[in-house]
Amino acid sequence: MFIGVGNPIPRIANLPGASRPGGGGGGGGLAQVDNLYSYEFDASAATYIVLSNFTSGFTTEANANNGFSFSIWVNIANVVSVNWYLIGAGKNSNGPFTLQGTGPNVRFSMIDGSASGYTLTTSDAPLTGRGSEWIHLVYVWDGTASATERMKIYIDGVQNTSASITGPTSLQNTGSFVSSDTHIGAYRVLTPGTGSDMYMDEIGIFTRTLSDADITAIYNATTSGKTADLSVLSTGAPYAWYRMGD
Repeated sequence: MFIGVGNPIPRIANLPGASRPGGGGGGGGLAQVDNLYSYEFDASAATYIVLSNFTSGFTTEANANNGFSFSIWVNIANVVSVNWYLIGAGKNSNGPFTLQGTGPNVRFSMIDGSASGYTLTTSDAPLTGRGSEWIHLVYVWDGTASATERMKIYIDGVQNTSASITGPTSLQNTGSFVSSDTHIGAYRVLTPGTGSDMYMDEIGIFTRTLSDADITAIYNATTSGKTADLSVLSTGAPYAWYRMGD
């Protein structure tokens, strides 16, 4: 179930293709769909969206496929000065996955089947000076990859290799944090003033590992007023696709 909390507002905020380096115009041969709206998340009102009873089914299927991927377009108002949270399960970053960042660095946290935690954080501050721009982020877990390639972060279609860690081979799929809800715009239920203002759009959630070619195609197919049709990826449709107003 997809539940809005705090009345997130659909806003006309097209993804700007012209300002992106490379890509555009349906690159990679991926079909496009219209994209006229995004969702605004207001930190002063603690707006977020609840995906009720989402976590358990997602983690079960991701474990069966040894991977997951999240494709997200985001525009963060104060990206250089605050911690920010895109999607998370559980509470206080103790859930099986948390997609986040700290200031201009992108961060990705996971907990494996034995309750061990893993956090990958970019070290080169790739979002510096980009607080008013749309940014494409992809978080990938591949449980079958070599140790330092199991957790990956892509920014505007390119893997960021400024940092790496030995990632997990499994994803936590039992316990109280797995039976809890997943949140968009928060990693837990926020109180007013504790988050960051942002827009989010075109959230594609996959219970498999997206390839470099998939990620590049999604990024390149997004232009002003149009975005990638995730349902026609050659490797299959998403587990869930939240268009955030369209």
